[in-house]
Amino acid sequence: MNLHINLILSIVISLLYFIQALSPSNPQAFTNTFPLLESNFTPGKSNLLHQMSSPVSIPTPPSYWKRIESPVLPPPRSRAAFILHPPNNTGLLFGGYSSTSGLLNDFWSFDGSIWTELHPANSPPARADAVMAFDPVNASVVLFGGTGNDGIFGDTWLFDGTDWIEQHPENSPSARFGASMVFDMTNEEIILFGGMTGSGEPSNQMWTWDGVNWQQEFPANLPSARWGASMVYDPTNGSVLLFGGSAADAQLDDTWQWDGTNWVEQISKVRPDPRTQHGMVYDPDREQVILFGGIPSTDIVPTDTWVWDGQSWTQLYTTFEPPDGMAYGADLVYLPVLKTIIVYNSITDKITRPEGMFYYSEHSDIWVLNDHRLIYFSYFDSFSVR
Repeated sequence: MNLHINLILSIVISLLYFIQALSPSNPQAFTNTFPLLESNFTPGKSNLLHQMSSPVSIPTPPSYWKRIESPVLPPPRSRAAFILHPPNNTGLLFGGYSSTSGLLNDFWSFDGSIWTELHPANSPPARADAVMAFDPVNASVVLFGGTGNDGIFGDTWLFDGTDWIEQHPENSPSARFGASMVFDMTNEEIILFGGMTGSGEPSNQMWTWDGVNWQQEFPANLPSARWGASMVYDPTNGSVLLFGGSAADAQLDDTWQWDGTNWVEQISKVRPDPRTQHGMVYDPDREQVILFGGIPSTDIVPTDTWVWDGQSWTQLYTTFEPPDGMAYGADLVYLPVLKTIIVYNSITDKITRPEGMFYYSEHSDIWVLNDHRLIYFSYFDSFSVR
């Protein structure tokens, strides 16, 4: 009897799982289709689900990317700076390059549903390929460098939540664009690495910002010179993680960790392909680092998603990936209000007319990484959602 019940339930669950797989825009489709999942049962003969001799475990369905709508969007752009602003739990977007308007210096916030343009009294000059990070010790957003209309910047700006204020530190990195910058929670300081300098050569310099001044660091080991790498703080092991970027003559696929004293290369047999200007962010729900997109070293656009567990890379196979255009210079932010990762970018659609001619249509877009939750059943429990 138990065998027959198990078989019937397995068939029903498989069908329901298939139904949900066809409805990725509704992560609750499975639960809504099977209301028993939301109920609490008392084990007994009247409840056939509890007469199973062993637990049933349903495999976790695939993660998927989903486009979200917003009534207002920033004008289309690429190579902008996009970070989380923890005091307001919003995403902050600054500058970038527009194919129609050129370099930008507008400033936007995103609360999970609405984009709002900010109008501080002062703003850094228009630029692309700047780096931006939040400094919780000094409660300010730090912006450095980038490419401007008259050359490459080497300036430092702070946003205090109300206005941008240019800094004039005694020491500073040279002008550069495409550097990597993140706040190191363990050592409580901003770390800046690499970038393309005004000489046309990538750098492997490492600098730290203490809220007042920049200081160049000289650890025993350093990653090779590069620009367009991504860097993120990984609280699972209290280190800063760096991946990829472009050297002078090739794109890179190496992984490095900064432990507060030295850079140590991490060897992972399986890893993302070489790429530049990809997005990377720590996901506190997964307790893993997520990597998405980038500019490829081949003709194949990398719309793949990867996770770093502190020791190795694993590809996260997702359904409904964002369009190719989202991958180029993708910016990732974990937004607590949505409890998920968002990627912002501009997409350039190639639209072909019947007569064979074509034109390009550029527009802003934002996607979120949604995760189905594991649904399981045990003898003493009702169906539960984790």
